Amino acid sequence: MPADHDDELHDELLRRVVAELRRPVHLDPALDARALRAIREDQRRRPPARRQLWLAGT
Repeated sequence: MPADHDDELHDELLRRVVAELRRPVHLDPALDARALRAIREDQRRRPPARRQLWLAGT
């Protein structure tokens, strides 16, 4: 049985939800910078991944 790949949205509620989610969102630059700083600090606190051993096949 062939798959039906119909990209058209037939449900009005679903169509409105998708349209709302596609709208651009303005972020405050200060909030954006603070979030990125928190992500970087969290990454510094984690122990480094042992990728060298994985890449070497051990």
